[in-house]
Order: sequence, then structure tokens, then C-alpha cells
Amino acid sequence: LADLAAARKLFASSASGGKNDTGPDLPIRARALEALGRLSEAKEAAKQVLGSDLATNDAERQEMLSLLERVQKGLAVAGEVASGNGSSIRWDSKLPTPAELQASVVRAVRPDAKNSRLYAAVLPVAMGWWQEVSGDERQFANALGRAAIAARTELAALDACIRPRPMKAIRQLWDAK
Repeated sequence: LADLAAARKLFASSASGGKNDTGPDLPIRARALEALGRLSEAKEAAKQVLGSDLATNDAERQEMLSLLERVQKGLAVAGEVASGNGSSIRWDSKLPTPAELQASVVRAVRPDAKNSRLYAAVLPVAMGWWQEVSGDERQFANALGRAAIAARTELAALDACIRPRPMKAIRQLWDAK
């Protein structure tokens, strides 16, 4: 977390922050962009450093070459594509909309209604489990079904409980207050 804060500070303090920046802060900018996870921009900045005379010695040149290699590997792993809208990472699966999540939960808790306690218990699970199953709809539906079964038995156990009643003497003291 401290490294990320330092990277943000370095990025903000770099000369102009533009793509065509060729100032002496460009190597720092390239490292900060890598730390911030902005791999496409870090790659471009590293290429600019290597294409200019900003890498004054072999150590700096080697550092930019290794940064470029790391960034290219990161881009390959992330499956990054140029999109031009600020976020260039292509996700393997789309995130479901709230309506899609609700529909999945309604299917999982059938025959209970949407306004039931069971629905309310399973909905938060659905929000987190989409990421756990990496967007696989079949695994997601199965996981929600299992969660609904477990929640149904736990709610039934709660319904079967008898509310404890205090002893008569304690109840009279309580009521007197």
C-alpha cells in the first residue's frame, strides 16, 4: 500500500503527465505507471525512454528493458487490448447487472418469493460468489443453490427455536422499571 501511494505521488509529480512527455522524469513516470497497473502507458513510456537519450548509463537502460519485458508479460497475461476509454484490460467474463444477480437468486430460492427472508439471506452471497467462480454461470447457479439449501435449513432452525422467557421474579422487576 505504501508502494502504491509512493507510485501515485511519483506519477502526479512527473513533468506533464502526457503521452508525449520526453522530460527527465519519464523513467520515473514509467516505473510509477507500472506500479499503478497502467501497463499500456508504462510500456509506451519505457519505449520513449529507450528511444531517447534519457537512459544515460547501462544500468538505467537495463532497468528500462527489464521494465518493458515485465510490462509486456503483464499485458499478455491480462489479455489487454487497446480500447481508448481509460481502461484497457479485457475481462474474460462480464460482470452481471444487479437485475441479473437478482434473477439468479430468485431461481436459486424457488419456491420462496423475492421478498422472503431466504432471498434476503442469499442475495449478499450472490454478490461475492460471482468473482469466486470466475464468472462461470453453471458453477454460480450451483453455488447459489447450495447456499439457498443451507440458508433454508438455518432459517428453519431459527424458526423452530423457542424464545427464552425470563424467570417470573426477574420479569416483574423488569416490568416495574
